[in-house]
Amino acid sequence: MNEPAPAAPAPLLRLEEAAALLGISPRTAKAWRARGEFPPALRLTGHTLRWIAGDVHAWAAARRECTQPRTIESRRSARGKGESS
Repeated sequence: MNEPAPAAPAPLLRLEEAAALLGISPRTAKAWRARGEFPPALRLTGHTLRWIAGDVHAWAAARRECTQPRTIESRRSARGKGESS
């Protein structure tokens, strides 16, 4: 009988690798982590933290916003919404 092979463990990333995956510097990642604005980590030992690559990707996807540029007209209408005539 052939049994299915066990799934490969998820890659664990150091802070520098997680930051690179997000396209930010390690310094920015540390600052975001200090403010609670970085994906949660696994604590392997007292000071050893690792991030699961899939968790970092999911965190980034959840933060994705529409990146379409705003037109001049949409800026004007947005500016006029707060004004009363």
